Amino acid sequence: MGVKMFAWVGGLALFLGVAFFVKYSFDNNLISAELRVAIGFVVGLGLLVGGVVISRKNYLVLSHTLCATGVVILYAVTFACRSIYHFEFSDRSPHSC
Repeated sequence: MGVKMFAWVGGLALFLGVAFFVKYSFDNNLISAELRVAIGFVVGLGLLVGGVVISRKNYLVLSHTLCATGVVILYAVTFACRSIYHFEFSDRSPHSC
């Protein structure tokens, strides 16, 4: 129970760190909105890939924590794209007229 708890607390801390970095950069206009979103997607995908790679080395709790944190970050960044930055997602396919 203790190892799992510390793993989940670490994942939560990592998520909060990314969230506060995005908020800090947004408040101070340090980097553009597009770059913030790109960094968020790269971090989220990196955590997912890291979790899958680590799962092959029998670190099951750490693997699940990294994957869960990556999914939460990807969800938060996607949510920010629509609600904060008002990025438009096209619902048309590239081949439609």
